[in-house]
Amino acid sequence: MDLGRITVEDPWAALVGLVAVVPLAAALLTAHRSRRVARALGLESASLRVGPAATAVLACLALAVAATRPVLVDGKRSMRADSEVVFIVDVSRSMLAAASPNGPTRLDRARAAVLRLRDAVPNVPAGVSGITDRVLPYSFPSPDRATFAEVVDRSVAIESPPANTGGGLVVLATSFDALTQLDRGFFSEGIGHRACVVVTDGESTSPTQTPGRRTCTFIFVQVGDAEERIYGGDRGFDARYRPDPNAGSTLERLAGATGGRVWPVTRIDAVADALREVVDTGPTTRVPSTSEGRSLAAYPAGLALALTVALAIGAVRRRHGRPAAPGADAVPLSR
Repeated sequence: MDLGRITVEDPWAALVGLVAVVPLAAALLTAHRSRRVARALGLESASLRVGPAATAVLACLALAVAATRPVLVDGKRSMRADSEVVFIVDVSRSMLAAASPNGPTRLDRARAAVLRLRDAVPNVPAGVSGITDRVLPYSFPSPDRATFAEVVDRSVAIESPPANTGGGLVVLATSFDALTQLDRGFFSEGIGHRACVVVTDGESTSPTQTPGRRTCTFIFVQVGDAEERIYGGDRGFDARYRPDPNAGSTLERLAGATGGRVWPVTRIDAVADALREVVDTGPTTRVPSTSEGRSLAAYPAGLALALTVALAIGAVRRRHGRPAAPGADAVPLSR
């Protein structure tokens, strides 16, 4: 039976455990000096207090274990063996548009939609790409949701990839012709259920060619509307950008040509249902889990705290329980 495994996210933090040498060395040095003084005075040497020293060492070691951030990872989990999804995010400059200067941009809303849709099919390998006038894969389909989220956060950025404009600045640079590239290694070989989720504002030149329907099942998610602007600059907005009032109809024609469907981002739940119908089906297989798991750091940290409290209580008790010096409470006799 596979009960999982424990991994550590920061193994170098174990060096904190070297601090455990300090209380042990201090205890041994104190005991050694006490014995020397006792022998010099002809007194009986006090015994070494092993308990407090061992407790201090154990507390430091527990703290070192907590610092490594141990994680309990499930041994294996079920994944769809014949399904994959690739999210394609429009990263042209028009995706910088927003409803207000401080409002979320279209790209912000696209990232949020991708993460939500990815969570809708947690048992399906997923990858993410960016599109301008070409498609750039950021990550290929994988069962690792943590890595997927990190890629969306760090790699999905405006003009990544940049459009081939000969060095000039073009706000409207998306070309849906680039979707024909999706049959060139974006999916694993032999996958039967393939979904392409294109998150875009739809502002593109009219496509002159479309991918074949066997490439994947297309799902288009439209973000933004004709009232939004790209804010910034001397005028408070980018005067070069003009919203495309035909964006919706462009997407509808593209969906019709590819056999796909179009939803506004406001209907993300309906998009999730459609995505599950395409890829959350077929046989499953057991695959090793990766970076996802339950943190165990609280347990050694709690042990370290409990041992520290025990040391403090013991020190207070020894201090108050120490016998008074002979004659300290004696009352002098009167003559």
